Amino acid sequence: MGSKKKNTGLILTGGGARGAYQAGVLQGIAEIAKARTQTLPCDIISGASAGALNVGFISATADNFSRAARQLSAFWSTLKAESVFRTDVRSLGRIGVNWATDLTLGNVRKRKQAVSLVDTTPLKALIASRVPFNGITKHLSSGILNAVEVSALDYTTSENVSFIMSRQPRAAWVHPRRRSAFTKIKADHLIASASIPLLFPPIEVESRFYGDGCVRNPAPLSPAIRLGARRLLIVGVRHGRNHHIDRTDLGATDRPTIARILGVVLNALVMDTVEYDIDRLTRMNKMVESVPPELREQLPLKQIDCLAIQPSADVGEIAGQHFKRLPTILQYLIGGMGNAVEAAELASYLLFEPAFCSYLTELGRQDAHNRKDEIEDYLFGGAR
Repeated sequence: MGSKKKNTGLILTGGGARGAYQAGVLQGIAEIAKARTQTLPCDIISGASAGALNVGFISATADNFSRAARQLSAFWSTLKAESVFRTDVRSLGRIGVNWATDLTLGNVRKRKQAVSLVDTTPLKALIASRVPFNGITKHLSSGILNAVEVSALDYTTSENVSFIMSRQPRAAWVHPRRRSAFTKIKADHLIASASIPLLFPPIEVESRFYGDGCVRNPAPLSPAIRLGARRLLIVGVRHGRNHHIDRTDLGATDRPTIARILGVVLNALVMDTVEYDIDRLTRMNKMVESVPPELREQLPLKQIDCLAIQPSADVGEIAGQHFKRLPTILQYLIGGMGNAVEAAELASYLLFEPAFCSYLTELGRQDAHNRKDEIEDYLFGGAR
C-alpha cells in the first residue's frame, strides 16, 4: 500500500531552538511510515523561521525519509550554541556594549552597531556543511518532490517573500506585503528565514537583507496551497492548550518585565499566524461542506484537508527548567530583563543545547507515535 503523497503539503513553522520538536515529529512519522514508503510522504514542502532549516534538510534528503528524519533528529539533539552563534565573552560582550552605546548616545552615533542579541556567523558554515542542496534539485527532477518553499521578510520593502524551487513552471504571485520569487534555494535563504528579529541579525540574500519568515506572513499555509497542495500536514512548535489559561507562576498582578514582554511579542510574530490560518482554513472547509456536492465545483474555494501536530507539553515551561544551560553571558544579559521564569519563552528560542533540544526531539517523536493511527490514516488510508 502506498501513500496519498500527490499534492500533500508538509508545513514547518517555528522559531529558534523550538525547531528541534519538528525534527522529533518527523522522526516519529518516519518510523510510522517505514513499512509503507521509503521516500518522504509529502511532495510539497514549505517552511519558515527554524522550520525553514528543517525544510532544507528534509527536502535535500527526501529519497530516504527514514534515514533523513533520523539524521535530522540527531543533528538537533547534539546541537550546541557555539555552532549557531558566537558564545565567547568577547563577541557577546561587544554586542552588549553596542546595544548600550546605541541606546544611550542616540543620534550622536550616526552609524548604529547593534542589530541583534547574538552573532549567527557560525550557523552559515553549519548549514552549508550539513544540507546537500543539490539533493533538492535532484528530487524535484525525479518527481519525489513537486515544490519546495521557504519564506523570509525583505527588510527593504517590508514584503514577505516566498523563495521557491518547483518541478513545473508556475506563475509568480504578488499580494499586498507578499510575493513569490523562483530561485535556487541555498544556505542563505534558510538562515534568513530563521533570523528572528532582534535575536538574530538580518541576512543578505541577493543584495537585499532578510529576516524571519514568520514576520508579515499572515497566511503561512498559502504558499503550499498555491503550489498545488490539497492536503496539509502541519507541525507547529507551541503547546496546543487553551491560551486563556493563566500562567500562575508568572504572577498575573505583577508588572510585566522586558523578558516577559519580548516573549509575548516573539510568540505573536513567530507562532500566532499559523494557528490563525489553521482556524481560517477549518472555517472555510466547513463553508464548502455546507454547499451541495453538485454545486461545489462552481465555488472558487476548494476543501483542503489538514492535520496539525503540536507539542503536548509547554515548550516555554521546559525552557525555564533549562535556563541555566544558556551561555553564562547570555544568562546575564537575559537575566537583566527578568527572572528565569519570566524569560523562559525568550530563552526557548536561544537554547541550542543538547539537553533541551534532545528533550524536544523525543517529545516530538512521542507525540507522533501517540497519534499513530491518525497519522497512518491521514497519509496512507485508502491509498493503493
